[in-house]
Amino acid sequence: MRGQISLETLIVLTAFVGAFLMLLDNYSELFDIIMGGMDQKKANYIASLLQDASDNCKGMDVTVSLPFSVEIDCEDGKTVVRVGDAAEYVNGLKCGGQGKGQRILIENCTVKVI
Repeated sequence: MRGQISLETLIVLTAFVGAFLMLLDNYSELFDIIMGGMDQKKANYIASLLQDASDNCKGMDVTVSLPFSVEIDCEDGKTVVRVGDAAEYVNGLKCGGQGKGQRILIENCTVKVI
């Protein structure tokens, strides 16, 4: 009798796992879209933070610690902030070097990852 209950329980659990995996497969694209939107919001946040810092950047020496990792790229003399697949341009700051990390140094209107 115990073996029969265990077998029935195993069959029901297998059915639930199968249904869950089917739902997960159907909604994986939605999850990717949501996470892509989060990356864009993070890139916008860092770009606006750096843009605010560029207003009075002459003689400035500031280190900013971020809660997530960002990538700084130099494209045609412009500073680009990348988080995942999302990118945002920053005006007013010179790019001091490319890199990826959670700490950013703004030194005399030049930004770089340290």
